[in-house]
Amino acid sequence: AAVAPQRVGPVVLNDVGPEIAAKGLARIASYVGRSQPLAAWDAAADACAAVNCDAFPDFGSADWLAFAHRTFRELPDGRVAFAYDPAIADAFVGAPPVQPDLWPLWGMMGTRPVLLLRGSLTDVLDAATAQRMEISHRGPIVWQDIRGRGHAPLLDEPEALAAIAPFLAEHWPA
Repeated sequence: AAVAPQRVGPVVLNDVGPEIAAKGLARIASYVGRSQPLAAWDAAADACAAVNCDAFPDFGSADWLAFAHRTFRELPDGRVAFAYDPAIADAFVGAPPVQPDLWPLWGMMGTRPVLLLRGSLTDVLDAATAQRMEISHRGPIVWQDIRGRGHAPLLDEPEALAAIAPFLAEHWPA
């Protein structure tokens, strides 16, 4: 946005900001990079539920299985493993990670329109950070809490869909 502003249009942020709340960072540190491949998709669904049950309290077995299919990949031998870069865990080795000051980058958003989606149960984007983002942004900003969701909303929730479509219709370049 700062180097090539013409390349960045309106921005939709999903439960993330210039600061990560300590509780969310600790939760992520508790599991990232610590999982070995699992034998089957049901085990992956159980692993997803164990880590994310507070973020999605209304999920049932079918929801967790669908969640597993979004966050795991099948290995050639039929086992399943998390589908993220394992190097993400490197930041959590040893002492707790030091968060860089990302507020200057937030300032580089300039006046471009921002839609900030925040799970009402999130442990990653606390309300104080979202309020500071809203107050300090120089352009239009819409903040929408997604009821009954933690980090991160799936973007298929009625509140998310009701916020995203009109925001993009209003601000996306024609």
